Parts: sequence; C-alpha cells; structure tokens
Amino acid sequence: PPRSTLFPYTTLFRSRWLLERIGKLAASTMLKWLEQKKLNVSKRSDAYSLLPDINSDDSSLEGICAKIIVENFDLVIEKQNYLLTHDGNLEPENCSVIIPKEIIDVWPAKQAVTLFDEQNRPAFSHFVSVENKNKLLNRGYIEEITKRQIFSYLKSKHLPKPENWYQLLNLWTYIESETTSYSSNTKHDSINIVPVQGKEVLYSSKEIVRLGKKKILESDEDWSFLSTYLLVANNDWFEFLATQKTHAEENSEEQLQNKIELSYNVLKAIGLENPSDASKVIDYACVKFFTTNRIEIPGCIRLAQIAARLGVAISNSFLFVTEDQKLRSNSDNLLFDTDGTLSTILPEEWAKKHLLHQNYSQKFVSCTKDEWIKW
Repeated sequence: PPRSTLFPYTTLFRSRWLLERIGKLAASTMLKWLEQKKLNVSKRSDAYSLLPDINSDDSSLEGICAKIIVENFDLVIEKQNYLLTHDGNLEPENCSVIIPKEIIDVWPAKQAVTLFDEQNRPAFSHFVSVENKNKLLNRGYIEEITKRQIFSYLKSKHLPKPENWYQLLNLWTYIESETTSYSSNTKHDSINIVPVQGKEVLYSSKEIVRLGKKKILESDEDWSFLSTYLLVANNDWFEFLATQKTHAEENSEEQLQNKIELSYNVLKAIGLENPSDASKVIDYACVKFFTTNRIEIPGCIRLAQIAARLGVAISNSFLFVTEDQKLRSNSDNLLFDTDGTLSTILPEEWAKKHLLHQNYSQKFVSCTKDEWIKW
C-alpha cells in the first residue's frame, strides 16, 4: 500500500503506549477522586466525567484510539469499587442500582431499593449526570430501575404510604405521564397510589371509595356498620391538594401550580375527581361483606335496608337471604312477599328458593317500610 495510507496507523502503533497511559491515568484519577470522603457526594459524583465513552461500531482511527484508552481504563478499575452510592459508599460493578431521583423524593433511598430492586442493592448517587449514567449503563457497569418498571410495581403491589403529603405529591407528579399517555378509553383504576383512612399502604381507586365531607347516611349506627366493609380514600389528601392549589395561585408559585395540575390530571385518570356515588359505595361494601367467613341474616337485612334508604341500583354481587337461608342474587328471580300471599299459592320448594326471608319485612330499622317497598 502507498506510504501515505499506512502513515496514520504507523503513528498509532508508535503512540499506543501514550494511549494506554492516558486510559490508566484517567481510571486511577477517577478512583482517587471517588475515594475522597472529605468531599460531599455531589462533588465526588463529578469524577465520572473522566469515564471515557466509546462507540463499538467506530472503525475509524479515532475509534481505534478510543478503544485502546477504554481497554486500559477497564484494566485499572476491574475488580475495584467504583460505583458511588447515595450514602457515599463505593460498590463494585453492578452492586448498586440507579433509582430515579423523583422516587427518592418520595421514599428514602434505603427504602426505595427494598421496594423496587429485588436484589436490594444500594441506590446509586443521583448527583451523577445523565450523560455519565448513560456511559455506565452502555458499558454494563450498572443497572437502572426505569419509570415503566416503577409503574408496573405500583400496579402489582400495595407500597407504603409516603411520610407526608408533599412526598405523595411528588409520586403523583412523577407518574402523571404514564396515566395520561394512553388512550382515553384506558382504565387506570389499578394503580396503587391512593391513601386510605387507617391504612399504611397505598391502594388503587378500584378498591376504594371517595366520600364527600357529608356522610351519605344520617344514622351513625348505619354508617358505622357500612364503613366496616369499605376502604375509604383519605379526605385529608384531597383537602391538601385543594389547599395547595389555592396557595400556589395566590402566591404565583408556578412549580407548585404545575404539580397540582398534574395531580388533578391523575385524579381524573383514575376516576376519583369526584366523590363516589351511593351505588358504588354500596357495591363496594357488599363485595367485602359477602366474602366474609360468617354471614348472619341480620347483617344481610341491614345492608339491604341501607341500600333501600339510599335508593341505589344494585348489581348481582348484592345477595339476599331466601326462605331456605341461602344467599342468592337478584338474577335468581327473587320475589318479596309483601303480605304473605305468595307463600300460600307458590309451590313450597320453589318458594323457599325464590322468596326473600320473612325477616326482611318484620322490622324496619335502616329504612322505612315505604322506602323498602318502593325500592
């Protein structure tokens, strides 16, 4: 080949020792920088700017030079602890994991890795730039918990409720794009992000009801009975959103305004922008009531009278006790014998399976007789 063609590669061969030296020097400098515990984690995180990047498909002279530098860089850091954690410790390759900073703003780093990383590896420093994180990811030095993975966890697990409403606001803001990026026909009622009264974990909107400030029942006894079988969204959360919205508007706090707006988008997407209607409340209560181990007739009658008092439409999940003391739904062609006439004209065996238990008409506590008959 012509001498002019060989010249660059001849130069490369003669300069190889210099490229090797550059790679080793960069690696040792990065390691010493990371080990400087007198510096804060933010400053130490800048050490990854010395990490060389490489395009494995680049066969140009520049690409060959870069590969030589990277190979020698790797020789130095091999088997060394060079992944800087959130707590300022150093871990070996793939023994730390990248957790989005937005999630660390919801749950503390130590708690976040127990929730989202099956290996429970310590969280990688969130001060490392996106560019430098990508270098580590591209070279397989570290793994990342992605937003899509977090969204999947929120759909499959009841995660702990954050310590305060501001942290929960950060979570809702973070996942807003995932709840609104799909078709408007897509349901998002299975995302466990809603705080519930008396519970320390988050639930989905399909498991709970949202009640207004005013009780749906005037009777405290009836309400106490009904609430036993309900998961009720914590109204303090909705009041917090309303209060923060007013505060942000009055003080022109654009960042807070944006967060509140995104949170209201989430409320709409999961179907909780308004309090649940009475039919939904009764439907939720009866699902839990009729799955308890022991079901007593007085409880069944009380639940039915409450439904009658509210005048709600019921689904087939609502069950009634028939004369044979079995539970059946309205789809079983049930009849209510208002004055005892039906029991005298219907076949006895058929009547036992289709007539409501006589106790339904003996005493009206949670509704009036007129309300019951009308319902």
